[in-house]
Amino acid sequence: MDGKMREMEEKMVKMEEKIKTLRIENSVLKENPRVTNNVNIKISRLVVQEHAKEHFVPLTNTVLKRSLTVRPDLRLLIDGAAPVAKLILQTSLAGRDKVACTDLSRSIGLWKEIDSTIVVDPRLCKLMPRLCRPIYSGYKHVWEEGAEANGMEFEDFQKATTVLGKLGKIAQNVDKGSRFYNEIVKLISIANCDLTYMVEEGEEGEEGEEGEEHEHDEDGISIDYMSSDED
Repeated sequence: MDGKMREMEEKMVKMEEKIKTLRIENSVLKENPRVTNNVNIKISRLVVQEHAKEHFVPLTNTVLKRSLTVRPDLRLLIDGAAPVAKLILQTSLAGRDKVACTDLSRSIGLWKEIDSTIVVDPRLCKLMPRLCRPIYSGYKHVWEEGAEANGMEFEDFQKATTVLGKLGKIAQNVDKGSRFYNEIVKLISIANCDLTYMVEEGEEGEEGEEGEEHEHDEDGISIDYMSSDED
């Protein structure tokens, strides 16, 4: 009986996590009207990269530190990865010409480096530490002031402390695969998966069709260069 109860409890936890994820995704979609989950426009590598070269803002440290324009509210961290992703989207990645998600199913992002190099970044492994570093630094500073200075109950302060620790691991580039990491990446990818604004009428699917050898990124991952429909 104990074994069955434990199994049922584990299933309930998984269901609750799935429901939470769906609610978060729905929230992000509502706040980003141009994003749709059924976008499946094949766009050639040339179109995406040339658009990025011409229009994307280089992601310098100055651009990414925009997340610290107001005093961090430690209570934001209580709810985990979702508010962190939302903060990144509303500050350092605000505006469509920052990151393009060229494959939603694998969270492949494309962005411009300071030297105008276009980076193809599976699961945003190269960008995520830079996105999280200024946020972690600011929140760590107010965390050091303690629970009372932040107007928080000790229990909530402890929850925020746990999330801050997870954020710190990403900022220090030692976490590239936790559930916390993946949830942030997925929400950023969803918000940047609509690439239709890059394509002028008549340019869709013109290049890279039949007979073209499949391209791989520097990590050996096959690149489809499309915004996928939902997982």
